[in-house]
Amino acid sequence: MTKQERLAEARKMRGDIIKAIDALVNRGAKSWNIGGQTYTSIDLSELQKMLQYWDNIIAELNGGRRTFRRVVPMDD
Repeated sequence: MTKQERLAEARKMRGDIIKAIDALVNRGAKSWNIGGQTYTSIDLSELQKMLQYWDNIIAELNGGRRTFRRVVPMDD
């Protein structure tokens, strides 16, 4: 599988997960299927983890990983 094919697959999976989260949270769907797996609103944390996973794969295939840094202001 070429890099472009893996990137296309990762973007498709990320899009499917976003649709599932949107349907479960905003549109009141009871369940959502991705592939052979069925997800409900109970599985939102798992969907969030999957979304982060595919975001990391996409970032890696695009040439770099995203890093999130938390900036905490210091009191003087």
